[in-house]
Amino acid sequence: MTVSQMRLLKTETRDMADRMRVSASDFRIGTHEEWKMSNGTFFIAFVVIAATIAVLALVLRLAA
Repeated sequence: MTVSQMRLLKTETRDMADRMRVSASDFRIGTHEEWKMSNGTFFIAFVVIAATIAVLALVLRLAA
């Protein structure tokens, strides 16, 4: 591989990284479209997950 070919590959790689960096900057945390969850929604999700685990443990205990 010649030096010119290596430089070309390096340029292509750098261009690809720049394109990825630009497209990723649209989805960074801190933008105006940041996802937020209210405390009430968090509490409901927590209770549902805890209840699901409790029911699963009960079912597994009765099956054993």
